[in-house]
Amino acid sequence: MYPENITKIEKKHAELIVYELNKNRITQSQSDHKKCSFYYYTSDGKQNRVNTRFVLLSGHSSRLAHYYRHLYQTAKHVHYTSKYKDVEFLKKSDIDSRFKALRSQMTNEEQLLLYYNYRYGFGGRWDYRYDDPRQGTSEFRFFTKYLMLHNVPLYDTMHAKAQNPVEHFQEYKDKFPTADLFEWGGGYN
Repeated sequence: MYPENITKIEKKHAELIVYELNKNRITQSQSDHKKCSFYYYTSDGKQNRVNTRFVLLSGHSSRLAHYYRHLYQTAKHVHYTSKYKDVEFLKKSDIDSRFKALRSQMTNEEQLLLYYNYRYGFGGRWDYRYDDPRQGTSEFRFFTKYLMLHNVPLYDTMHAKAQNPVEHFQEYKDKFPTADLFEWGGGYN
């Protein structure tokens, strides 16, 4: 399944990733589901090795969707505690602290999957979409205001065919040069 607005290049890149995963899934299932390793190229031109005992593309997608749906609803709940009618329910520092605690429960790889979800499909409502504003929202700025992708691995695990978050959020960074979106600097000075 692809979003309606996906470009031909993005679709080709996604198909390549799915092809690589399927190839490794078949290899793993033919080896009695033993531990499997596979490699993919990252945005820094290196190969990243992934070891897994789970059969790739054999489930968990319903759990993953459930996980991100709950994460999104939790983020919305925390966001709205700052907008309770005309009364300041929580201070900005308390809201930021709660988002930081929420983010700290996520591994770097979960943040990377969250970025992929936002960028290439179902999670467009997490933030404003700089590539296609119709797919995003200006109401919630969970990535740019609350830094939900602060610990996303920018280079060593980012698939070579995926747009790096640094590139995607460049327009935001140009508008707000002091913003500290990513822990690893993201090439920003």
